[in-house]
Amino acid sequence: MKRTLAIVLTLVLALAVVACGGGGSNIVGKWTPVMTAEQKELVEQLGVEVTQIMEFMSNGTYKAYMDVKGESTLPFDPDEVSFEGTYKTEGDKLTVSMTEGEKTESFTGTYKIEGDKLTIEVTDTSAASISDGKLELTRVK
Repeated sequence: MKRTLAIVLTLVLALAVVACGGGGSNIVGKWTPVMTAEQKELVEQLGVEVTQIMEFMSNGTYKAYMDVKGESTLPFDPDEVSFEGTYKTEGDKLTVSMTEGEKTESFTGTYKIEGDKLTIEVTDTSAASISDGKLELTRVK
């Protein structure tokens, strides 16, 4: 069960990371993915408050990590599932890249921001943990 939870949280974080773009756009700032009911239930079972954060900097880099409030009861080290990379936007098109060791994964897609909601449509990906589809995030205030 703990291993399954760690995998689910890692995949949600990876999906969110690979689904954002920036480089001087209005996407700069902190965002958190909207979790499914199943994902929320798994997080609640941990008995600790966990927030996934995707932070996009104005220099075209991003960092994704978990913010854990209180004493961590996670069955893994949250720092081990953090990611860093680069992103770029052109109009509503975005490209995101993440390098780990000698392996680079990337994706392209379109994004739209309405108020505090960011919607990403992934259209092409080389990231094994990401599939084409839709992802929604909310701006962290």
